[in-house]
Amino acid sequence: MGDVITFPERSGFGACPRCGRNDGYLNAGPEHWFICRRHRLKWWAGSNLFSGWRNEPPERRWAQRAELALFVECEPR
Repeated sequence: MGDVITFPERSGFGACPRCGRNDGYLNAGPEHWFICRRHRLKWWAGSNLFSGWRNEPPERRWAQRAELALFVECEPR
């Protein structure tokens, strides 16, 4: 699976509507999705906000996209 980049919960990028937490974010190319592994939820944070996605090898990009496909999109808290 992809590498999750951790981020402070009170970052302004939202939290899981069920538990109020986040487990960081995954990149899907330039798009950034915060996730809650416990509830298998994801929410979009934005595009091209963090530059790390540019240096990811193709294998990591595909792994993160595959992992994101397992999550259900939601509105964050």
